[in-house]
Amino acid sequence: MTGILPIDKPTSITSHTVTSNIKRLTGEKCGHSGTLDPMATGVLPVLVGSATRLADFLATDKQYIAHIQLGTLTDTGDITGNVIENADFSHITKDDLLNAIKTFKGQIQQTPPLYSAIKVNGQKLCDIARKGLSADIPSRIITIYKIELLDYDASKGIFSLLVDCSKGTYIRTLAQDIGQKLSTVATLSALQRTVSCNIGIDKCISLDKAKTLSADDLGKYLITPEEYFSYLPKIILKENAVKYYSNGGAIALNRTIFEADCDLYCCYNPDGIFLGLCKNSEGSVKAIWSQK
Repeated sequence: MTGILPIDKPTSITSHTVTSNIKRLTGEKCGHSGTLDPMATGVLPVLVGSATRLADFLATDKQYIAHIQLGTLTDTGDITGNVIENADFSHITKDDLLNAIKTFKGQIQQTPPLYSAIKVNGQKLCDIARKGLSADIPSRIITIYKIELLDYDASKGIFSLLVDCSKGTYIRTLAQDIGQKLSTVATLSALQRTVSCNIGIDKCISLDKAKTLSADDLGKYLITPEEYFSYLPKIILKENAVKYYSNGGAIALNRTIFEADCDLYCCYNPDGIFLGLCKNSEGSVKAIWSQK
């Protein structure tokens, strides 16, 4: 069994727990792409079988629906943390909110939260935080492609955002930064990831449902590597080149039939059977992942 199993992660469990459940259900090696915090829900692509070696080739942009509470700040940046500050938000209008959020569109500097798995000097920040210590956290450039206000309840100070963003974006930090921009504080109250690795929430199966299925039935929900990478151009190996591909050897382009000159291809044998992915380099192609 090989492919990507898109799970709609429930709240209050870790991404690792989801992956462990799928490993037990399938009997295959499993991993996941893009860790979600325990409180978050939504798209968690679980890589099954030899697809675990595809992680570096998956799309990395994400989409989220975030619910944010003004007037409250926690030590973790979300509602699972301890409240460390309360502030007034009664002065904030919808126009104020719209003007604030539009300043976060594009490439911005963002400092990851202390409660995160990022390592500083070989230690995870979350481990440092649990010891009651602090750390100098380097900021980094992330990209927010789209940020849209979905609704705002001014009386309760609660608003919702749709956010399309790059890998490495922390929505908890975004919530805090928006609060600061509005001269108050804010914390993330709920988060749903609606797109990850170009897989939408509509393609996901719930973990509860997955647990009721046999391995064979669960396999019906897998997105095969051939299906996932169908947007790539095809390259067909001539008969005498197939064994070189299987052995990891470089194959001259004149021993192939290809649609266009590009970096990555979906690779097929002369009978149209999908072999895997290959990379074009200096006039030859070489396997970077093979279907097993």
